[in-house]
Amino acid sequence: MPRLIQCMSHALDGLLGRSAAASLATGESVRLVNRLGRLSSDLDTASHVLSPDGARAPRHVNAQTLLGPELRAASLLKDGTVLMASPLRRDWLDYAMACVTHKVARVVDVRSNAEKRGLFACPLDGGDRPFSDSRGTVRFSRQGAAVPVHGTSASAAGDRQRSVQIRLSRGAPARGPGNQRSDPRLHSLNWIRVHVASGEEIPPQRLLDISLHLAMVLPASGGKTIFQCAQGQHTGATFAAAHALLQRHLRDPLRTEDIEAAVLAECLHIRADRGLELFRAEDLGALVAYAHLMLDADRRGALPRGKPAPPIPPRASGHRGGARPSSPATPVSSTPRP
Repeated sequence: MPRLIQCMSHALDGLLGRSAAASLATGESVRLVNRLGRLSSDLDTASHVLSPDGARAPRHVNAQTLLGPELRAASLLKDGTVLMASPLRRDWLDYAMACVTHKVARVVDVRSNAEKRGLFACPLDGGDRPFSDSRGTVRFSRQGAAVPVHGTSASAAGDRQRSVQIRLSRGAPARGPGNQRSDPRLHSLNWIRVHVASGEEIPPQRLLDISLHLAMVLPASGGKTIFQCAQGQHTGATFAAAHALLQRHLRDPLRTEDIEAAVLAECLHIRADRGLELFRAEDLGALVAYAHLMLDADRRGALPRGKPAPPIPPRASGHRGGARPSSPATPVSSTPRP
């Protein structure tokens, strides 16, 4: 009996310890989101308006970065990344046109299976059925077999990538000799399917796996990257921020003491370009934990050290009264960024 009581005591101590650690992590996350809010108050929000597409974007979006009048829930950020909600059926032709026009090379599609089967079905899900309206016809055809992403852990085991070919024809569907249609335009992209539901806390290791995969494929294929999730809000934005952090680290290595400033800087950039309501406390906590995993992976030699992605072009001023600093507080590295 004493042995049993001792074991129960140790187990309870462990449980309480984990709870205390979780509470501490939650407290840190709340502190970070409050700090991000204070920094966001200095942004120039003159171009931020109520979302034209309701809940399929943050409550307020930057009107200057919206991809176009048709895809009202999509934002083209200044670094070339696209953030958007999963396209509705009415958007499929505009979605295809945007992929072709903007040379989209890959789509990071973050949805759960339940979201895929429900209201948030996506043209990339398969079926090979054409969609037509008065402007043209589009067909999304999946090519070959799905293969795993280049992750480093078992957490990415369910995530897959495969090639999708877009066949886009402009003009009304042919119903008689008088109808004219253009020759079809073909465009291939890489579809990266990540099984995380909107509203869920994102495992930091999952952020690392997808960011590592993108770091391995970006130099070879170039092109733009779409991050899309069911609601076009926090989930896709968090994966986009993780990707930006790794690309920044590959250009200009971060130190452990740089992590908080670097995370806040990338989130601030995305808030300025997409919407001020992005990033919950748990998202910031996941990004900080991810950044520590990223540095650990670098120390183990697990990061790709080939040709990095091109440097991010200079950003337009996002702060009132002058140019925005590269980080919210102090520079995150003593080495100048390219």
